[in-house]
Amino acid sequence: MDKEETKPAASGEAPSPENAAPEKQPLDWKKELVSWVVNLVVPVLIVLLLNAFVCKVIRVSGSSMVPTLRDRDMLLVQMLGYEPEPGDVVVCKTDPSSTLGEEYIVKRCIAVGGQTVTIDYERNTVAVDGTVLQEDYINLDEADPMQLKHFESGSLQVPEGCIFVMGDNRNHSTDSREPAAVGMVPRERLIGGLLFRLPLGEWFGGR
Repeated sequence: MDKEETKPAASGEAPSPENAAPEKQPLDWKKELVSWVVNLVVPVLIVLLLNAFVCKVIRVSGSSMVPTLRDRDMLLVQMLGYEPEPGDVVVCKTDPSSTLGEEYIVKRCIAVGGQTVTIDYERNTVAVDGTVLQEDYINLDEADPMQLKHFESGSLQVPEGCIFVMGDNRNHSTDSREPAAVGMVPRERLIGGLLFRLPLGEWFGGR
C-alpha cells in the first residue's frame, strides 16, 4: 500500500485549520480584578472573623503569670464555646472605670460563680469550697510569703456570673484580690481560655 505523503503548504497558501495558531483572547480586566479581590479579601475576612468570634491571639504583658507564662509570650485563646473552669488560664478585659483602665489581662481562674474562696496569708494557701488547692504552678515559697492584698484572710463567695482570678506570680500580680483594679470578673468581660502558647514570641523578640 502506498504511503500518503505530506507536502508543505505552498507559499501564499493559508495554513489548514488544525495547524493554525490559536487566537489570543483579549484580557478581561474585570474578571482579573474580581479574582484578585476574592483571593486577597476573603482570607483576610476569614482571619478577622476567626479573631473576633472563634479564637484570638493575645500577647502577655508583664510578669504576673511567671513561671507558667512570661512577658511577651504569644497565646492562642479559645473564645467560641468556652466555659471557664477552676485551674484554667484565662484572658479577661478589665473595666474601663478600674484603676487599670480597660486592658487585657492573663490570669488563672481560681473559682467560678457560687464557689467560696478562702485565702490564708499565714499558710500561703488558697482554698475553694474548703479544699486547699495544690498549686504547683505558682511562684511562691516559704521564703517569699504571700503579701497581704486588699482581700484579707477570710472567705468570699464569688457572685453568679463572675469568676475569681489570680496570677501565678502571686506577689507580683494585680488580680481579683484588688477590687478597685480587677475584682470579680463578670462573664461578659471574659475573653476566653488558653489553648496553647505560640512560638511567635520567641521569633519576634520574646523569650
